[in-house]
Amino acid sequence: MRVVILDGFLSNFDGIDLSIGDHERVWYPATAPEQIAERIAGADAVLTSRATLTGELMAGCPTLRYIGTLGTGYNMVDLAAASQRGIVVCNAPGYSTNAVAQGTFALLLEIAGKISVYDRIVREGGWRKGAGRALVSVPTHELAGKTMGIFGLGEIGGAVGKIAAAFGMEVLGYRRNPPAERDGSVRLVDVDTLLRESDVLSIHCPLNAETARFFDAGTIGAMKDGAVLLNTARGGILDEAAVAAALDSGKLSAFGADVLTNEPPEEGNPMVGHPKTVITPHITWLPRETRERMLAVVSENLLAFLAGKPRNVVNP
Repeated sequence: MRVVILDGFLSNFDGIDLSIGDHERVWYPATAPEQIAERIAGADAVLTSRATLTGELMAGCPTLRYIGTLGTGYNMVDLAAASQRGIVVCNAPGYSTNAVAQGTFALLLEIAGKISVYDRIVREGGWRKGAGRALVSVPTHELAGKTMGIFGLGEIGGAVGKIAAAFGMEVLGYRRNPPAERDGSVRLVDVDTLLRESDVLSIHCPLNAETARFFDAGTIGAMKDGAVLLNTARGGILDEAAVAAALDSGKLSAFGADVLTNEPPEEGNPMVGHPKTVITPHITWLPRETRERMLAVVSENLLAFLAGKPRNVVNP
């Protein structure tokens, strides 16, 4: 079996192995959109992190039987086209729960505590020079007593909720299909209540037709004045221009994200460089322990498919 990995650099830049037995493995660190068709030609299986696999590309590769994602998200794959062609698509769920929850709170702690700002003052000698005015000009806030809203109460959202509760925050959660067993530290509410009552709102839902650009001017307008918005899910869940406008008006006091609609961002993206944003380059999943776990799941998925028992299938 010929297995093509289109963009594997970030997954194993430090040498973590992807074990697929004796099958042929073709590994590319990265693949530009115009290179995909040529590189997957003749492949039986393709693994992708961010390279987009369209129906047209699948049609041009008649040998393709399996697509695996190097991560939990699968919005880069045309699932309908894959199902139509009998191609099985599998993802790697659960591997990054702790890392993404940790990264979400890292963003929030930077927004609330301005650690990088104070670090810069110390590095530049401001503390030694008696920078009293500089210190008190930096607004910081306690999280205890604030309300954390979780939009998408899956594994990652639930983990973020537990951290928030440990910080003394009240936790509200919204999930389209509420779980049978509920975490007592989270109060499940409807969307309107979540928007209205959250001091901090953190997005943890998948990107699909229902959630694309869900956080637009209208939705943001229904949020509490001065709220903080966090997004470590997918950039396309919100309208970046609407977020920028809300930051400019003061409707939102801050925005923290590990994801953007276009990655890397295009020139002129209103989020990048805004004085009220903290943005990291889609790296909350990058700890070595997390990637080891992910590549193990990807390997198990592929071998299970070859054994006729596919697992973590995301297309009908």
